[in-house]
Amino acid sequence: MREQQFNYNYYLIRVSNLVRFNYREHCKKIIKILPKLENSIFYYRGVLALFNQNLKVKYHQIRDIDFGKLGLSSTDKEKFVKALDDYVLNKNYEAMNIINHYYNIFLDKMDEITKLHTELKDKNSIYSSIFSKLETRTTETLTASEVEFIANMMNKAKHFTLEDKYLTKLALFWYKSPEFRMSAGSTLSLINFKHKQVPVSYEDISKSANDILMGSISLIDKNYNRSQLDEYFANLKASPCDKKYIIACLINLTTDNIASLKDIILADDFDFTSIDELDTVVNTYNYHLFLLSYLNSKLLMAHRELANNTNAEDKYEVPTNELGEDRNIILSSNDYTSKDKKSYIERDLDDLPEECFSRVRELLTNFKVGNNSGFVIKKLVDIPDTYEIKDSDQIRIVFSKGFGNNYIIKGVFQKKEDTYRDKYVTVSKRPDTFRDANEFSNALEYSKERLEIMLNYLEENARKSNRY
Repeated sequence: MREQQFNYNYYLIRVSNLVRFNYREHCKKIIKILPKLENSIFYYRGVLALFNQNLKVKYHQIRDIDFGKLGLSSTDKEKFVKALDDYVLNKNYEAMNIINHYYNIFLDKMDEITKLHTELKDKNSIYSSIFSKLETRTTETLTASEVEFIANMMNKAKHFTLEDKYLTKLALFWYKSPEFRMSAGSTLSLINFKHKQVPVSYEDISKSANDILMGSISLIDKNYNRSQLDEYFANLKASPCDKKYIIACLINLTTDNIASLKDIILADDFDFTSIDELDTVVNTYNYHLFLLSYLNSKLLMAHRELANNTNAEDKYEVPTNELGEDRNIILSSNDYTSKDKKSYIERDLDDLPEECFSRVRELLTNFKVGNNSGFVIKKLVDIPDTYEIKDSDQIRIVFSKGFGNNYIIKGVFQKKEDTYRDKYVTVSKRPDTFRDANEFSNALEYSKERLEIMLNYLEENARKSNRY
């Protein structure tokens, strides 16, 4: 489907060039001639003025000569002055003819370019109509496959972290990508490309990572196609950490290249009327867009590989309170002002079988009083600053650590559910911060009352069973 989008952009530009090429080139040539004509006119006018000025000086100098001392008669003097007057008039007439000649050419060219602009405007209206129809038809053709692709990508990304979701959006970058557009005024515009860097971690990378990176940069500069890139990354001998580092660096390099292309387009000396130069920039631009989406898909795979290789039993032991005080339990909610409104974890109980109620109550009670027996507390690998109370019966209670002795309970679910990965992400997104001290105080009062109500509800509705 990416290739469809590429051809779509490429042929739109080709259509615009076919419609407007001859007129645009002709106008361009005439425009280049006009300054030369203007310069010629100004030059001859300047020469004429200087010539007349010099003649005037010389003329008066000659007329003031005492021809008697030269042995010339008055008749000879009059003949000489008349010849001088005729010479000045002829030179002046000659210069004016040259100026008029260039000025008439100038007017003819101005008339011609005005006529061409009128015809170009008519051609542009035809181009706009063709462009609109082509764009509509192409969009209709691609819509189904685009929607399917996006839905598939977003579905795969549901269980990733916020950072991974951001990267997934970059993988879909080509769908909302900037496009080169030839406007009716024969200008080339580029929709604003947001130049964002992917965070690069230098931790845990090997000494050979930068050497592999240099080889990878050389590779992507050769305009490799997808099959060649697939073969290269499939045979890349690097650890998951190194792969993540290398791909992130390549993404940042590619975004820099795209930003540089924008600068080239916006530069004053860029000749957008040159078809060869335009094709070169468009082809380079499209290759980097393809490369950006391809590398981001590889980065998602590197994230996943790294997560799978991380020790699944990476425990986070919550410190026991030495003073023997209970932990402050805050139940996550979108409204702490109404104590009649259920918290998120209370609503989660509707999706749990009643056979789970007794165990959920036991886990919450033990956690509150600082008794960590019967369960482990694990830091979630893919979701930052989030933890789970994990027991052997597939019950998972997700929470985050607040300041001091405060813990925000975000929700509960069964891991054996088919959608448990989605549950991790959904529950982890629930509120765990407070706008001010007043909201925090309300949260404590709200949670104290709602926790008591929930524990009583769990006790009263628990159903004894060994299976759930």
